Amino acid sequence: MNTLRSILAFAIASAALLPVPVTMAASGDIVVTGSTQQGGRLATISLSFPASQQASALWLAWGAADGGDAIGNWDDLEYLGDVPEGDTTWTGPVGTYHAGKTYARIFRIAADTSLVELESVSAANGSYVLTDFTPTGTTFVRCDVRFDNVSSAFALFGARQAYGNTQFVMIHTTDQGFRHDYHNGIFNSRVKATAGTRYLVEMDYTSLKTNGQFVVNLNSAGPDNFTTPCPMAVFAMNTAGDIGSSATATIYSFMAWSDRTRTTPALDLVPCAHNGVAGFYDRAHGAFLAPSGGTLAAGAAKAHSTCGTSVGNSATLIPYGTDRTVSVASFSREGRQPKADLTFTAGLADCGLVAVHGPTDAGDNIADWPNAFFLGTVPASTTSVTATIPWTIPDETPHFFRFFLVSPIDPATGDSLRLFEGLHANGGPYVLTGFTATGDTIIQAGFSMDDISNTQILFSGRDANRGKSFTLMYVTDGNGFRFDYDSSIMNSHMTSNAGIQHWLEGDYTGLKLGSSTSDLDYINFLNGTPHHAALNLYNNFTAGQPLTVFALNTAGTITTPARAVCYGLKAWSDRARTMLALDLVPCERNGEAGLWDKVGCRFYGNAGSGALEAIGAEVMNANATVVSRSATLPLPSPVAFVMVIR
Repeated sequence: MNTLRSILAFAIASAALLPVPVTMAASGDIVVTGSTQQGGRLATISLSFPASQQASALWLAWGAADGGDAIGNWDDLEYLGDVPEGDTTWTGPVGTYHAGKTYARIFRIAADTSLVELESVSAANGSYVLTDFTPTGTTFVRCDVRFDNVSSAFALFGARQAYGNTQFVMIHTTDQGFRHDYHNGIFNSRVKATAGTRYLVEMDYTSLKTNGQFVVNLNSAGPDNFTTPCPMAVFAMNTAGDIGSSATATIYSFMAWSDRTRTTPALDLVPCAHNGVAGFYDRAHGAFLAPSGGTLAAGAAKAHSTCGTSVGNSATLIPYGTDRTVSVASFSREGRQPKADLTFTAGLADCGLVAVHGPTDAGDNIADWPNAFFLGTVPASTTSVTATIPWTIPDETPHFFRFFLVSPIDPATGDSLRLFEGLHANGGPYVLTGFTATGDTIIQAGFSMDDISNTQILFSGRDANRGKSFTLMYVTDGNGFRFDYDSSIMNSHMTSNAGIQHWLEGDYTGLKLGSSTSDLDYINFLNGTPHHAALNLYNNFTAGQPLTVFALNTAGTITTPARAVCYGLKAWSDRARTMLALDLVPCERNGEAGLWDKVGCRFYGNAGSGALEAIGAEVMNANATVVSRSATLPLPSPVAFVMVIR
């Protein structure tokens, strides 16, 4: 394999770890002062804030959109830790990556010790909660609920003047299912709820949705201009002060906004118990709402509570580098070697730096450029580097260059994926793939062996010693590289030395060997010594076991684990090489070493003992998430020398 080796000489503009620059919100007093990553993902975060007069708790809020300074507007909450009274700094771990959530914010809550946050509260036998929120034509409500009984009509929430008049109500009836009562209209869905099923109910002047699906679509061009004459009840309906149609249901969260853009919650109800009484804590107003009629049943208590007084928050954060940019301060060359002075915005996450070049401007996608180089990692706090790249500048014909800042994080899955030159196994680990070879299979792989004192298995899959086998190994009895194909054993008699990188290819024609994929050839003669030639032994068979890398897989029994390095492996399922079934490259996914299949977008980790190790330089992942791109640069002008004064 033509290994990808690049040099990046970092000249850090500031030797100290820089605080992450954030734009403070009006109410924000928490400042992020540093962060670390593990496996490409945020691992720890350091904060500073004014001292409070009481103990508080830190919460990290995540969202697909910026939820602002209202904690209830964020999709997910992650408890970070406690802050003792008087403390002004905190450093600790970030436990979870929330896939697809590219924004974050930190909140500090002084908990009310009389409140215990609950997973849920349940109503039955006419119990309900009366709020102080009066709906209007622009109200938006979202409720996470389970209906425990649908045998009779009930209202989940609402307020109205009278039946069919000045109303904002969500009802479920036994004959018409979900019903949206809006202003002077009554809109039946004919979609019925199932008892015991959990629903996310969302309602405003345009529609009623359950679990994101329309059940009532009003197709309204705009809201009606009205205000209900009384406040909203939850678990029931308030008809001009008369409470009725109570629900038998369990609520996990309830929020209401005065505007459907959901800027600031008017209600943010969290199930909780206050001195043993189950109800809701309204985070929007810092108040406990006890049942106004009957009693509510308490669900399980949560380990940590967001019920209390907010004593500060940070500005909105972008944890995974998508707010960082790369710019080119200067681009020159010494002789035929290019150099670039690059500047970056600081952030919370390390990013990778990629340089590309080609005879034409290939645009915004790394994969479209003919030459791409992974130059190294730009730490979160780094704001400038000088990159010296070992390219040979072409002649004075048009040529173009570009720099990309990339993140190893896949925003859809939350996985961090970094590619490396090699994957090392030390005699215990092995990789079991999901691919089973046949007589048509062609496998091409790069390996080196730590030592040759014992037989080393490079890849295998068979049902017996000489039965339905597709195995390549190195044996120490003078037979050298050996390829087992179905019931045939083909010894090359070509020996090797430890640490030498080989590329090998096995298929129905025999065994090929080369120092790279471009010079693979049949092992025939070397220095006048005969070796194994092409045989063309095509057989119609399926190997006894899935392909195993670094070990011998005989009818599912794993033996003879190798001490070797794999530099990559490809498998075609047809002799014409039109169907690439595997394209395995050494990697670390979320810090775990293994092989990444670029065809199936699947990770194969260690199935044996010990641990695999990703080694060598980090290499280019053409599918990495691009954070920022520089402008496209033309061929730099030559300079006699460059002097950098720091």
